[in-house]
Amino acid sequence: MDPVSFWATPLGWTLITLGQVLLITVGVLIAVAFLLLADRKVWAGVQMR
Repeated sequence: MDPVSFWATPLGWTLITLGQVLLITVGVLIAVAFLLLADRKVWAGVQMR
């Protein structure tokens, strides 16, 4: 079985889909982490006296 025909099988499509979902999930988690970091830095700056 050559690699191209493997990705056309149901297992191949499942692996592709899981990879895409994982990639999007990791991207969203990283974005949320940076937003939380920025939010904490802003509020730390506000509370400085």
